[in-house]
Amino acid sequence: MRAYSFRGALEAGLEPGAYQAEPPLGSFKARLDFKVWGKTPVLRCFFTDANGRKFSLIATDPKDGSRRYTPKDGMLDISAPEATGKWYALTTGVNSKRKTAWLTATEI
Repeated sequence: MRAYSFRGALEAGLEPGAYQAEPPLGSFKARLDFKVWGKTPVLRCFFTDANGRKFSLIATDPKDGSRRYTPKDGMLDISAPEATGKWYALTTGVNSKRKTAWLTATEI
């Protein structure tokens, strides 16, 4: 499965509400716990970092018809079913609207 619906995640016993919507800034390592489809073409990814912090990041569809959901760099398709449960080196930053943006992800 690529991702849960929000209701499906709750029915599976997952707790999206336990994750901060505002992730840390910078570069760090985290495990992808699960993914939930958004109302618009986005994929909310729920992570736990090495310090136990829980947060979510948004992967977007590049609108090229590929159905790949990625950080801003467009490199890693985080929607792949096998992406869940793995550890990633993540980088976040601040975009022009002063909101946290998911810049890159590399599997480690």
